[in-house]
Amino acid sequence: MKKVLRYYLKITKQVSQSLSQFTRWIAFLLVLIGIYEVFARYFLGSPTIWGYDMMCMTGGVLAVLAWGYVELKEEHVRVDVFYDSISERGRSLVDVIGGLLFGLPLIIVYIRTSYQWAIRAWASGEVLKLSFWYPSAVPIRVIILIGFILFFLQFLNTLIRRCYFLLKGEHL
Repeated sequence: MKKVLRYYLKITKQVSQSLSQFTRWIAFLLVLIGIYEVFARYFLGSPTIWGYDMMCMTGGVLAVLAWGYVELKEEHVRVDVFYDSISERGRSLVDVIGGLLFGLPLIIVYIRTSYQWAIRAWASGEVLKLSFWYPSAVPIRVIILIGFILFFLQFLNTLIRRCYFLLKGEHL
């Protein structure tokens, strides 16, 4: 069982780290789109109809694909004044209880909702109406769903490590 858990932890860690490398390029793309939009608007006097939508979608992709990595590195928001003052076992207990009470239900709702949105966008041919470009909503809806699923897998990684530490007193 320990071997299976270690394999799962290794795979989810590798996926999160690989996505972090990919999201660096997405951030670069976001900057390039913004620069081009500003240049086209203020220097050419001809703003694009797609710039704003692309920046919104690219920013959304950047955020949603980075959540798993943030969870891996434990860089999410918490009250460090309280958390840092307790033992490692106490921190693991807080992480497990908080994760089961708040994190897991919230992630399940996010996955369920984003799944429904992706299916609806696909079935109805939904378009985004932020500008006059009207791009398909399907790609961003599907990427949001994928991001939540990957975040969930990394969340389970953290939960398994914390539970194992609580039960065995050693790191997995």
